[in-house]
Amino acid sequence: MAVLEGYAYVCEPDDVMASARAGERVATRNRRPPYITVSDSIQTLTVARWPGKLWRVRIAEPAIAADELPAATGVARAIAVDVLEEISVARLFGPHGDKVCAVLARAKQLDWAQARSFARARHPDAGKAYSRAWSNWLLSVGMASPFRVDFMSVVDTSPLRDADFTGVLSTSAHPGSPVNEGLKVLHRTIRDRAAETEGGKALIIHEDGEEGFEPVWLAACYALLEAAMAMGAPAVCEAEDRRIMCKAWNAVTSPDLLLRSN
Repeated sequence: MAVLEGYAYVCEPDDVMASARAGERVATRNRRPPYITVSDSIQTLTVARWPGKLWRVRIAEPAIAADELPAATGVARAIAVDVLEEISVARLFGPHGDKVCAVLARAKQLDWAQARSFARARHPDAGKAYSRAWSNWLLSVGMASPFRVDFMSVVDTSPLRDADFTGVLSTSAHPGSPVNEGLKVLHRTIRDRAAETEGGKALIIHEDGEEGFEPVWLAACYALLEAAMAMGAPAVCEAEDRRIMCKAWNAVTSPDLLLRSN
């Protein structure tokens, strides 16, 4: 079935949707690409950059005829859309997306001193707690080994309960993670912030040619991923694991009266 109404995420200032307002029609310039991308599900939206805005739209003029699209893609391209309403961006990351947004907001302000504080305060068992949360979620969606994971760039064939998911951002299970694209967006935000504030000092190239964080920024990245998991997907985390994963978050952010693990 063709996508008639759906969602559009906008994060670039030069995007044709950047000046969108509810109740208005937005059209591409000169009816040419880049077209407006509309997804029939919030879970399948691609969040290229953060922050942005989320709109519910109705396609007024498709860019590609419905019969030319692959079946059941759930994504359409449009020349013009009617903007129905703005949706809270927190919905991108599930029922507790506001907690993920709070971690993203902190990541946007991260600097060397804060990264060091997160790294030092991280619980030694946080990676294991994060792995257990991943295992719980994968079992809940019926996923079994082997499965593809993002960030570690490996195929894990061990039993779920024994798998090490430290630093994993998404898997091949739908919708990718317990907080949709939230972990990927968070990692990208931390990476961009590291490059902005520290340049080459925060990012290193491994022997295999892959880019990564130097140890302090890596530990801070892990701590923020763990906090986002614990607060954004509490249903897949045991109470003690939530406490462990939020240790660094609570230690660093408590003076600002931000979020707590409970």
